[in-house]
Amino acid sequence: MTIASRISENCEKCAVRCSACVCHERPPTKIFVGGLSWQTHAEHLTAHFSQFSEILDAIVIKDRYTKQSRGFGFITTVSAAAARRVLAVKHSIQGRSLNVTEVKAEAQTSRAASAS
Repeated sequence: MTIASRISENCEKCAVRCSACVCHERPPTKIFVGGLSWQTHAEHLTAHFSQFSEILDAIVIKDRYTKQSRGFGFITTVSAAAARRVLAVKHSIQGRSLNVTEVKAEAQTSRAASAS
């Protein structure tokens, strides 16, 4: 969902015409997705979770030697509000029930800081 698709009224903070202005929301939120099938790929995560929110990033963690899925991954939603929509629902992909939880804020910031 883009700002242009949310146009309705002026935001007092940034003077952009939008009903859910991005400047009022927290930064993107990372979500852990566990219980994945070995056949699940990042594209499956994006396709499934896009029903609930715009997904900035999706990754399935793989074993470095065998390149086979380790059964979990991460998605990044555009905001905390989007993450709440994702977390409010029970999910399943390819017949497997998923364990979906928000990554702790300090883990997100420490990873971002170490990547810079």
